[in-house]
Amino acid sequence: MQQTRLSDAITGFNAKSLRRVDIHVTTPGGRHIVEMKDSRLIEDRGRAAYGGFCPDLSPDLQLGQPLPRLFIGSQDVAHDLKLMKANGITRVLNVASGVENKFPEDLVYFSVEILDVPETNLWPYLIQCLDFIDSARTNGFSVLVHCNAGISRSAAVVCAYIMKTEGKGFNEALDLVKAHRPNAKPNDGFVKQLKENEEKLIARK
Repeated sequence: MQQTRLSDAITGFNAKSLRRVDIHVTTPGGRHIVEMKDSRLIEDRGRAAYGGFCPDLSPDLQLGQPLPRLFIGSQDVAHDLKLMKANGITRVLNVASGVENKFPEDLVYFSVEILDVPETNLWPYLIQCLDFIDSARTNGFSVLVHCNAGISRSAAVVCAYIMKTEGKGFNEALDLVKAHRPNAKPNDGFVKQLKENEEKLIARK
């Protein structure tokens, strides 16, 4: 089959060969505008809710287990009672912002609202969080640690717990978490604090 060279296609281009189509544009402010084939402009208000972004609305139900009886996941996991029960989870550490504890009659919750910004001082929160996880696991209960996306805050807390109980440095702890929750990625400020507090956390063991 004969192939058309790019140079030939360019020199032989004829604008009359193009067909008119509807053109969809989403502005940074979230307006969804359609230029119709007949050059009319209309605004599709039904698709303007996400500020110019295409949201991924599929639930993130990937559940990581870096240590026995210790799980990490997103708020979607925390809102799936069937999944948690299937994994024997009866304790939930919620370190998210604005995420409801949906099953207080079935699970034991401990909530600590941590802002996912590098400036947040983790240490005051960590002591409470690590004690809750430790108490649950020591008494034979399985615990889920979650934030909103299961990426930064929950990963930082689980890394700190692994450092404390397993005597691992931060990099080794993060590698273990990522092996079970591949998208785990504490923000730069959390990473800095955990690295600076390696000796302090390991000493708590």
